[in-house]
Amino acid sequence: MYGILKSVTNTGLISELSSVFTAPLSITSNHPGYAQDTLSLKRRTSSGSAQRWEIEAGIAPTDSITNISVNEIQSDAPNLFIHSIRNRTSDTIFIRMPQIYKRTRAGISISTPTGNFENTFPRMHAYDDALAGTNLISMKADPPYLEGYRWTPAIGEFISFSTNAVNQSTPSGDTKVYVIIDPGTIHIEGSYQWAENIEIYPALLKPVINGTIINYGKNVTMRAKYDTDNHFGIRYQDGILVDNGTYKFVEAL
Repeated sequence: MYGILKSVTNTGLISELSSVFTAPLSITSNHPGYAQDTLSLKRRTSSGSAQRWEIEAGIAPTDSITNISVNEIQSDAPNLFIHSIRNRTSDTIFIRMPQIYKRTRAGISISTPTGNFENTFPRMHAYDDALAGTNLISMKADPPYLEGYRWTPAIGEFISFSTNAVNQSTPSGDTKVYVIIDPGTIHIEGSYQWAENIEIYPALLKPVINGTIINYGKNVTMRAKYDTDNHFGIRYQDGILVDNGTYKFVEAL
């Protein structure tokens, strides 16, 4: 379940959400560029390095939110109303990044799955340093992980880099959200599995230090701002049912 987080804390729990996204939901990559056809019909293009994600989604009505999983979400229409008018378009808010639906678990493709592995979520971290501007990273699964299974980083999985590391390294503090576009090459070394040459989009804004924890699945947080086209108010429909309408959020860079 994805939506607006109450704070920067995001461990994947439903109770951490203040508002829940509903369909229709769109995720757009805003990567400004320029294209022009010449008289010979050849196309000239250019683009910059800046890129941001933009999300447009409906917000679940009050009744739908408060009845989810035995009131795990302690929120209602006033929370979204106050949240929007307090933060408006200037302050940074936190969103649990929606993941693209795919036949994988938590961003990990499983081959020959047998037994009970539903509650096993391996921790991932960067397995090598990566310079700013590169599109290639390495990723390692920390044991205990899915023993006896082969995993590959899932294409289309959104990831982010944590402010924590498995060693004494100091992460760069890159808060950008990236997406995996190529799973790279998988290696098995005893009880360890790791992947190299994982291609991500866009290119890294900051260098990544070996050992930096990689967030995936429901643990990816997008720092965002309300788009300037949003309405900051409240509307009632069918008596006491609040119609929250559609909201647009842009990634805060």
